Amino acid sequence: MLAQAVRLHQAGRLAEAASLLRQLLAIESKQIEALNLLGAISILQGDLAEAMRLLNRSLRLQPSQPHALNYLGYARHRAGEYEGALAAYNRAIAMKPDFAEAYCNRGLTLRQLSRVDDALASYDRAIMLSPALAHAHYHRAVVLHDLDRLAEAVAGYEKTVDLEPRYVEAHNDLATALLELGRFEEALRCVDRALAINPGLFGALVNRGNILNQLQRFDQALETYGRALAINPKSAQVYSNRGHLLHDAGRYQEALENYDQALRLEPDLALVQWNKGLIKLLSGQFEEGWPLYESRWQSYASQARRDFPQPLWLGHAPLHGKTILLHAEQGFGDTIQFCRYLPAVRSLGAQIVLEAPAELLPLLRSLPGEFVTVAAGADLPQFDCHCPLLSLPLALGTTVETIPGEVPYLGVDPLKRDEWSKRLGPKLRPRVGLAWAGSARHLIDRERSVPLDRLVPLLRLNCEFHSLQKELRTEDRTLLDGLTDVRLHDGALQDFGDTAALVEAMDLVISVDTAIAHVAGALARRVWLMLPHAPDFRWMLERRDSPWYPTAVLFRQTSRGGWDGVIEEIVRQLNLELPSAPVAELVAPGVVA
Repeated sequence: MLAQAVRLHQAGRLAEAASLLRQLLAIESKQIEALNLLGAISILQGDLAEAMRLLNRSLRLQPSQPHALNYLGYARHRAGEYEGALAAYNRAIAMKPDFAEAYCNRGLTLRQLSRVDDALASYDRAIMLSPALAHAHYHRAVVLHDLDRLAEAVAGYEKTVDLEPRYVEAHNDLATALLELGRFEEALRCVDRALAINPGLFGALVNRGNILNQLQRFDQALETYGRALAINPKSAQVYSNRGHLLHDAGRYQEALENYDQALRLEPDLALVQWNKGLIKLLSGQFEEGWPLYESRWQSYASQARRDFPQPLWLGHAPLHGKTILLHAEQGFGDTIQFCRYLPAVRSLGAQIVLEAPAELLPLLRSLPGEFVTVAAGADLPQFDCHCPLLSLPLALGTTVETIPGEVPYLGVDPLKRDEWSKRLGPKLRPRVGLAWAGSARHLIDRERSVPLDRLVPLLRLNCEFHSLQKELRTEDRTLLDGLTDVRLHDGALQDFGDTAALVEAMDLVISVDTAIAHVAGALARRVWLMLPHAPDFRWMLERRDSPWYPTAVLFRQTSRGGWDGVIEEIVRQLNLELPSAPVAELVAPGVVA
C-alpha cells in the first residue's frame, strides 16, 4: 500500500495518494514513512497545519529524521513561522551535515528574517555540497537581485537555467535583471523563453509588457498587457503599467482611464495617484494636480521624505512670527524653479531657513529678501514647521494664472560676472550656450537628452558656441575634440554661481530639460528648450511659451524620439535671426513669435 501511494504521489495524483496513506495509517498508526509522505502531500495541498501535525507525530516516534525535519521546516516557513522553520532546518543539518536541500531551504527562511548574509552563506554551502542543485543557484540569485548586485544575480539565474532549462521562474527573473541593466533585447528573449514554457504565466506577461515598453514597441506592449489582464482582470498593477505606457506615448486621456481603473481596484496606490497628478498638472488642472502630487512621498520619493518632529506646513496654519524650514527635495532644476516662492512665504510673516545642495547656495543667495541658507546635510537651526519646496504650490494655492512668473528672480555675483567676462574675452559673434544632456542617472535620461551628434547641423551656424555642461560623457568628449567651434568650460564650473555667470554671458541658451534651462529662465535670459514628446509636467501641453519662465520658447518633439525635427526647427529659427540681427538684438530677452 505504501509503495502504491508513492507511485501515485510521483504521478501527481495527490488526493488518491493521500487517501491511500490515511487508510494505511488507520491500520498502522506508527508507520513513519506514511506519516512523512502524507505530511509532504499536505504541504503541496496547502494544508500546513495538518502537515505540521503529521510531521511532529512522526518525529515524536523517531526524532532522528533529517528529511522529516526538512519537511517540517518548509511547512513552518510556508505558515510564516520563520524562527520555528529555522530551528527545524538547523536540527536537520546537525543530524546530516551534507544535507544540501536543507541548507537551501534554510537560506529561504534566513532571507525572510532579513539575514541576507547568512542566507547567502547557506546557499553557498548548499551549492558546495551539491553543485547541480538548481534551486540553490536560483534562490541565491534572488537574494543578490534584492541587493541590487545585478551582474552576480544574472550569473546565478543563467547557471540555474543551464542546470534546469525549464526553470520558468529563473527565466523570468533573469529577464527582470536584464531589464534593470538596460539590456532590453536580451531581457525580451529570456521572458519569451519563460512564456514558451508557461504561456499563461501572469508575471512573465507583465514583465514582457514592461520590456517592450522600454524597447518603444508600444503596440506590442499594450497587446501583452491585454493578455495579462485576460488572466487577471483585477490587477491594478497592470492597469498602472499600461497607464504609464500610454502616458509616455502622449496618449494622456487613455492613460488617465487606466490610472482611474487601477485606483478603483486599489484606491491607495500612491504611485498611480502621483502619475495621475502629473497628467493633471501637465494639462493645467493644478487644483486637482497639486494634491495628487503629494503622493510622491508614499511612492518614488519615499526615501527622500523628511520626518521632522515639527509639523508639515501646507498652507493651513498661520506663519506670522514662525520660522519655517523650506528644503530642497529633488533635482537642481526643481530647486531653482520653486525657490521663487520664498518671497511669497516671507510675505506671510515667516522667517525662512532654506536648505539646499551646497552647489546651489551661491546662486540661491541672490534671491530677494532675508533668509538663512543651510547646505544639505549640515546641522539645522531651530524652526517651527517645514515644507518641501515642491509642496509650496499646493500650500499657496497656485493655479496657472497665479504662477509667480516674474523674472529675473535670481542674479549673478558681480565678481563671478567679471571673472567670466575675462575668461570669455571679446564677443565677435552671437554667443549661444548649449546643454544637450542631463544626468545619465536620471530615470528618463534616454528621453530627455539629445545625442550630441544630432546637434551638428546647429553647430554649422555662424555663432560662438559654448558648452554649458559641467559633466561631459566620454562619447561626447571624444566628439567635441573634433568640434573646434564649441568652447568647453566644464573644468571651470565649480558651482551654480559659475554656471549662472556663464549663462548670463550668453545671447541665447539652447537646452534640454535640465537645470541649465532653469538657470537661464530664472535669470531672464533667452532660452530655447528642447522637449521630448511626453514632457515633464511643468512644461504643460502644446503651448510654445511657459508661464514659469517668460523668456523661454519651447520646441517640442512631434513624435517620440523625434529630435531631428526639433533641431531643424531651431536651426531655421536661428537662421532667420542671424543674417539681419545685430548681436545686441540677440541679447534682449523675449519670446520668439
